[in-house]
Amino acid sequence: MNLSPEWLKVLTQGGWLACHWSTVGSPAAPDTDLLDWSRQHGWVLLTQDLDFGGLLFHSQAGAPSVVLLRLRNELDSAQQSRIRAPANGGCRFGNRSSAGD
Repeated sequence: MNLSPEWLKVLTQGGWLACHWSTVGSPAAPDTDLLDWSRQHGWVLLTQDLDFGGLLFHSQAGAPSVVLLRLRNELDSAQQSRIRAPANGGCRFGNRSSAGD
């Protein structure tokens, strides 16, 4: 399962620079395209999709970082507020649309 574009508001309110994959790539693109884009642009991938950790491991690449969220309800405000903690270090999150999966 992938994250809703509604996460952009949550992350930007916490001071994070964020984008949703649907604004930079095709929702039908393979997961490897998203990893490649994230690596090339220095973004951290925020996802609920278990495939990304395995893909990163098998690629033997050192980047991008993948943050795997395990949420029952991704739109629950209490859970979102824990993720939204103020940004530090200029980290940038990207997440992928659920379309095409």
